[in-house]
Amino acid sequence: MTVVVLMAGANVWGRMVAHALRPLNPIVINETGTKRATQLSDWLAPDRGPPLGEHTSTRNLRADIPSCDFLVNGGCGMIFKRDLLDHPRYGLVNGHPGLLPAYRGLDPVCWSIKHGDPLGATVHFMDEGIDTGPILLRRELPATAWSDCCDLVSVRLRVMQLAADLILEFLSQPDRYPPKPQNPAEGNYYGAFPEDANLQWPRAGS
Repeated sequence: MTVVVLMAGANVWGRMVAHALRPLNPIVINETGTKRATQLSDWLAPDRGPPLGEHTSTRNLRADIPSCDFLVNGGCGMIFKRDLLDHPRYGLVNGHPGLLPAYRGLDPVCWSIKHGDPLGATVHFMDEGIDTGPILLRRELPATAWSDCCDLVSVRLRVMQLAADLILEFLSQPDRYPPKPQNPAEGNYYGAFPEDANLQWPRAGS
C-alpha cells in the first residue's frame, strides 16, 4: 500500500501526521518557498510536535504526486479540487479535530468546549464540501486525557494527536472501516472562534 502525505510549510499538523504514519513508510511531500507555506509553518504551534523526517520539497503540491492508494491531508492551505480527490486509488483522507457531523468547519475544539460537548476526532474521505465526506472512524477523547492541559493550544494538540493516531489506525486496516456517508441535513458548520473568547475546561483533580 502506498500512502502520500501532502503538507505545506512543515506545519505542526503535517509533522504529527507524518510521524504517526511512520510504520507505513509514507511518501511525504512538503511545499516550501510559497506564501501559504510560510503562513502554515507559523500556524498554531511551530515550536511543538515532532521534526519533519524524510520528505520531498516542492513549490507546487499538485505537481508530480506519485500514483498511490491513499492521499492524506497534512495541512495544505488549499481547497482540494476534483483532480486531487480522484488521484489516489481509494481516496483522500483527512483527520478532523472534531466529532463529525456535529462540528464541521473551523475550530471544532473551541466550539465543543464552549457548548460543553465532548472533544474528539474524525477520519473521513474528503469530497468537494467542507468536512462533508464519508466518515471512516471517529472517537471521543476522554476528559481525563486533556483536563491537565495548561492552555488551549495544548488541548488542541491533544485532539490533533488523536486524529493522527486514528489515521494510522484506519490505514493499517482500511477494510475494517467502510465509509459511512454523512447526511447533509445533519450537523453544523462553524466559522472561526472569536479570539477574545475565554474558554474554561475541567482541570485534572478538580
